[in-house]
Amino acid sequence: MTKKAKLKLHVAMSGYKKGDIVKIEVDDRGVPLDRFWFRRLKDSKLDHCVELLVETHKGKSEPKATESEKTKPVKTDIGDK
Repeated sequence: MTKKAKLKLHVAMSGYKKGDIVKIEVDDRGVPLDRFWFRRLKDSKLDHCVELLVETHKGKSEPKATESEKTKPVKTDIGDK
């Protein structure tokens, strides 16, 4: 199954302008399927010409702690013998 990833370009390349955001296909592990983009990401470790944008999912946040949960003593293994 293929997924999509977004790359932000910090230099002009391959018909794209500086600052463009490019969608590419990646496998389940996040490895680009296109050899060109695979090599650009590998090169970006040295020259920082491409940035992988990570999407955050907006969902329900964790429930907030109640006042009684905030005041519970915390058990530690240090010195509690």
